[in-house]
Amino acid sequence: WQRNGNAEQSGAMSGRGNNNDGPSFPNPNSSPTVEKAMSEAEDAANRVLSGEQTVHLTPQRSYIRRLQHLLGQRYNVASVSQGREPERSVLFYRV
Repeated sequence: WQRNGNAEQSGAMSGRGNNNDGPSFPNPNSSPTVEKAMSEAEDAANRVLSGEQTVHLTPQRSYIRRLQHLLGQRYNVASVSQGREPERSVLFYRV
């Protein structure tokens, strides 16, 4: 995941939203979806580093949760997924 990725390019690579052959559906891997979830994770990691014991993130699908766990590792924040699909979410906590 890269925060400064080119959303236009990722849309072109997905083959969605760039033709006039029918309705365009949002790409769940699109930059805005991932950006929002990763921004939330980054804010949560900073909150934990600033002293909060635990921070629950919004439920996400497995791919985004995996990215959030990786971000937590980068910030040296512990993380665990909790709940059942489709409400499964990441929890960041202090070690």
